[in-house]
Amino acid sequence: MDPADDLASGLMQLVYVSIAVQPFTEDDLLAMLVPIRIRNQLHDVTGLLVFHDGRFFQVLEGPEDAVLTIYDRIRDDRRHHDLEELYRGEVAQRLFGEWSMGLVHTDAMPAGPRLGVVDFLRSGIGTAPGSEVQRLLIAFRDGLLREDLDI
Repeated sequence: MDPADDLASGLMQLVYVSIAVQPFTEDDLLAMLVPIRIRNQLHDVTGLLVFHDGRFFQVLEGPEDAVLTIYDRIRDDRRHHDLEELYRGEVAQRLFGEWSMGLVHTDAMPAGPRLGVVDFLRSGIGTAPGSEVQRLLIAFRDGLLREDLDI
């Protein structure tokens, strides 16, 4: 992705959390990601998906119409419920521009790195204003468990 393209495109970022209706294994999550990554690439959408303790945390980035179309499908997905939107807004550039959909599954991680993700998710993100959500996402992108991501 060329960051110059982002500036001219009306780039949107949307962040939400939800609760899974059933347990997900790492294999379940990886199988779920195959069509997600294909669809995201077709619509120029990038992002991150974290699964921790039965909860999804997801970041979607891309052209506004594409992000909103994908988000509508996500809201209708019966694999989760209690979806809560944490942030929706225009951004100057993508935080996860190289990731069709990065995945962090904390249950499959060693205890030490898992604690880093848990700290990230417990940092008040649910009540944080948009700037705080952005700060946490940047910290995540810039090193927190980057080597453990399945990108």
